[in-house]
Amino acid sequence: MNDELGLSERLKIAKHFAASFELDHDEIILVDTALDQLRCNEIMRDDAEALYWEKRFKKTRSATLNILVGFTALNALIVAVLYGGMYWLM
Repeated sequence: MNDELGLSERLKIAKHFAASFELDHDEIILVDTALDQLRCNEIMRDDAEALYWEKRFKKTRSATLNILVGFTALNALIVAVLYGGMYWLM
């Protein structure tokens, strides 16, 4: 039966029946390489997603910081005008 089915079909059947079977040395290397590539892709995807959220958070934080600085400057201007008006009236 091992000679009749390809590697992918053998893996599907083994998974379906939760069976174990022996693989040739070349097939082990092939499966190991495929798993390494999948792990690498998963890591790269996770890194890219983390980088996206980090940049998005940084942009949002920067915008919030700019709003707070503008609001503080506006408050300082209002206070300065009020103090100037009080000084002028006295």
